[in-house]
Amino acid sequence: MKYILRSVKYFVYLAVLFFLLIGAMVLLGFVEASWDTMFRNGTESLKQIAVIGAVFALIYPRFGYCERAVPLLGSLSENLHTISEIMTVKGYVLTSSDDSRLVYRKSFLLTRIVRMGEDRITVTADVRGTVIEGRSKDVVRIVSALEARISGPSDQTD
Repeated sequence: MKYILRSVKYFVYLAVLFFLLIGAMVLLGFVEASWDTMFRNGTESLKQIAVIGAVFALIYPRFGYCERAVPLLGSLSENLHTISEIMTVKGYVLTSSDDSRLVYRKSFLLTRIVRMGEDRITVTADVRGTVIEGRSKDVVRIVSALEARISGPSDQTD
């Protein structure tokens, strides 16, 4: 269900973006305000563009979201400080937590709006270690930061 909801959101997002671009081109006088002159096939082109947008919206959530495991030793509560520190640096705030799951959201409201509410990062305890789930781009950055923290020098001199 989450996949279909994301697909619908992306289709609406693409449609709004498309109409904003067309509207801007009309307002700036680059094109006439007629579908028949704007597109080679007139209004038939809108159907073709909608089909292409729908296909993209159906495919994107498959590649735009992922789940990665990080081999952190200990429970989530033991690693909460490290995880929260990294998430804060990345611009996330903790919205809910329990013994086996942490949920983070972007702290900046405009980013949350632009991402259509799909800014959630979920951290769960698993047999594979700590599993991070969310947008692929953000998950890769967070996992890299956690792995760098794990493999960094463990004994620091003051």
